Amino acid sequence: MTIALSAAGILPLCLAGLAGAQAVVQSYSSDTSLSPGMIVQLDTKDSSKVSPATQNTVDRLHGVVVSPNDAPVSLQNSTTSQQYYVATNGTYQVLVSDQNGAIQKGDYIAVSSLAGVGMKAEGTQTVVLGKALNDFDGSTNVEGTTTLTLNNGKKTTVHLGKVSIDISIAHNPLYQPSTSSELQDQLQKFGESIAHKPVSLAHIYISIAILLAAVGISSTMLVTGVRTSLVAVGRNPLARAHIIRGLIQVTFTSLIIFLVGVFGVYLLLKL
Repeated sequence: MTIALSAAGILPLCLAGLAGAQAVVQSYSSDTSLSPGMIVQLDTKDSSKVSPATQNTVDRLHGVVVSPNDAPVSLQNSTTSQQYYVATNGTYQVLVSDQNGAIQKGDYIAVSSLAGVGMKAEGTQTVVLGKALNDFDGSTNVEGTTTLTLNNGKKTTVHLGKVSIDISIAHNPLYQPSTSSELQDQLQKFGESIAHKPVSLAHIYISIAILLAAVGISSTMLVTGVRTSLVAVGRNPLARAHIIRGLIQVTFTSLIIFLVGVFGVYLLLKL
């Protein structure tokens, strides 16, 4: 590991003890192109790599990409050509959006739906990056816009900008556990794992209804067929072979109905 001094020289190094951890940033490699201000997380397989932070992996939240000139001391722990310097605490400019509304000084900042971008935290986020030190209302100092697809399927335009944040990754003091919200999150994660794309809750609920209907119809047919066959065999043992063939047909029909329901759910989530 090598220590690289910024152009500021020896004086910032002497002040490093007073500035605390903010004076030191560490370099990482990445398989994704990153820019200063992006919020990043550690790679699960390689602790020397980072990637844009996402809402589903806030447990790996690590810090913010900064310019090496933003800190008097930077630590380089890799020999690869492309290096990104990450600050884990201190005051730095962070890329944010107005997805959760305007950001005001003192608001906690969490990871938004956009990977690597922050937003105003609310009670549903478990981890925050830190506190905002200035405002961002989405109308001034805007650096870009993008379109998001919300959980209900609706699209909205969000504005991007940068705010100074006192970085201190911690549990969100505003967090309020909600059983229904957690259940919805789990359903969405399951749906997205099947579709490999964002899925609205409406599509998930319709899929559940289709699956339950298929299970209900197929199981009713199967139970009724078995019961009817047993009664028929008891009444007419000589027709046993014919009754068994009928039961097999009912079983296959029930299975087909179930598989059609599963396939319908798959198509609904994928489309």
